[in-house]
Amino acid sequence: MMKIAVLLLATLCLANAQKFPINAVALIGGAIIDSNMQEPVMIFGDAKFSQQSAQAPVIARLNITFMPTTNPIVNQLRGFHVHSFGISNNMNEPSQTCESAGPHWNPTGTNHGSVTDLRSHLGDLGNVQPVNGRIVTQITSQKLQLFGENSIIGRSVVLHERADDQGLGNVPMSLKSGNSGSRIACGTIGIVN
Repeated sequence: MMKIAVLLLATLCLANAQKFPINAVALIGGAIIDSNMQEPVMIFGDAKFSQQSAQAPVIARLNITFMPTTNPIVNQLRGFHVHSFGISNNMNEPSQTCESAGPHWNPTGTNHGSVTDLRSHLGDLGNVQPVNGRIVTQITSQKLQLFGENSIIGRSVVLHERADDQGLGNVPMSLKSGNSGSRIACGTIGIVN
């Protein structure tokens, strides 16, 4: 019991010592090739994160552009997640860069789910919908943190090829990754002063 009290006190002290608001950003890059194997559709933009206090949710503001915007594969619903590791630049094959992000950020060892399901992966951020080749949206997560041992600073964000089924699909990958397919764009989350 004493260990729990000390741990709780230490956590509160750390949170109180942390200066808020905390801001972070991930610069996102990648590409996707349609089934006709034409020129790639380039993907670039950013995800800006902010947390106003230790008890406040993390707000993610996405601004991502697909070029060219006219390709039919652009405006499809896509999964968006926080993954466990930052992006490695040591990849020999650029198309494999986002694979260095590792699995979804899941320090609690839970099944995949939606951003509002507090029992799912901490990194589950649901789906985003491009409109006219752009994703401009805001996601609020009660599970993410920008400080402490479960901070997402230094981890990565990944945009996926398909929609996230939020753990409700009837396939093995559903409870692991939302069956959202390959990783088409990514970036490492870094602190902003």
